[in-house]
Amino acid sequence: MASAPAFILLSTGAVNTFPIPLISLLILIILGQAAKQKEIKTRQAFLIGLIAGLGFHFSSALAIFYLLLMPLSFLILKIKLTVKKILIGAGGLMLSFLPQVLFEIKNNFLQTKGVINYFLTGESQKISLGKIKLVTNSIIHELSLAVLPDILWFKIICLIILLIGLINLIQIRKIESFTKLLVFWLVVPTIGFWWLHFNPWYVYGLLPVVVLLASKILSSLPNRIANVYFSLLVLAVFIKLFNFWQVDRENLLKNKALLPMKLKAINYIYEKAEGAPFSSYHYLPEIYDYAYQYLFFWQGFKGRQIPVEFSYQPGEISYVNEKPDLLEKVDKTEFKAEKIFFIIEKPENKWHYPLDEWLRRIEYSEIVMKESIGPELEVWEALP
Repeated sequence: MASAPAFILLSTGAVNTFPIPLISLLILIILGQAAKQKEIKTRQAFLIGLIAGLGFHFSSALAIFYLLLMPLSFLILKIKLTVKKILIGAGGLMLSFLPQVLFEIKNNFLQTKGVINYFLTGESQKISLGKIKLVTNSIIHELSLAVLPDILWFKIICLIILLIGLINLIQIRKIESFTKLLVFWLVVPTIGFWWLHFNPWYVYGLLPVVVLLASKILSSLPNRIANVYFSLLVLAVFIKLFNFWQVDRENLLKNKALLPMKLKAINYIYEKAEGAPFSSYHYLPEIYDYAYQYLFFWQGFKGRQIPVEFSYQPGEISYVNEKPDLLEKVDKTEFKAEKIFFIIEKPENKWHYPLDEWLRRIEYSEIVMKESIGPELEVWEALP
């Protein structure tokens, strides 16, 4: 499974959420051991609490569901619990929060108030059919990358194999309680994210869950069929690698993610602005537009005019903490924007961040021009 696309992605970077798959896997391993024993040992109770607590430091958006999934897990697996072991588990959980507790006492419980305010007035109060569809599609897409190859026909064949295995499991009635537990671990966070704020990387902690579920299905099949599945996963990697050396490597200079193309887009905007005040908004599949924000500041330090506003959406500067200070150091116009530019990076992130929905967040009268900067990068000009 290490050759599945999701794990190749996780192995090529260092982001705060990347350790969370290991956290979930360790919790599931301990639960699996406890299920065989029909009880959880004192050491296991402490470890499972401590590990779950560490999960909050890597991805609290997912780890918050541990608090609900853990009691459900013991119930489904019929694991005996005592008050003593519950308290020991809670002690392990709280141990990882000691630095936060000290911070809260020192700062008048600042974070606690923020969490309470979020659940009382934030996005947790909003749900719609559109969001349910958006979140569910995004989660299915992210989880599929953990067990399926990223080549269409290979993916179809692997899906058929999994379907055959699932039907076989149902027919022979060998769906264990641990398998049912895995299904709950997928369903509960999905429903939770229908209400809560959601980003695709929030579900990284569910990647080992879907891997274990796939392994349960594949184990019910003859080895030769399961080996076809694994062979397609590995073969897909080599095909992707061969394609990179033969095709993609030559296209890197035209890649939207690299500096030459981003600078080309920004220079084009300055050319079309013709010295008039303008705003620039940036659509990226990964949402956050750090690169374009810092590049505009770089242009400002070189003496160029800074846009009236520049971000991934109007009014959003909170994730670039130093932006207000930087704006004080550059020549920023106080006039209203006479032109609006959209930097559009493709392919569109239809799983989580549809282009049409993003455009609705921005006030403009009409789009007057669309210019292709590269294969996956466009600049649109609009009137206020």
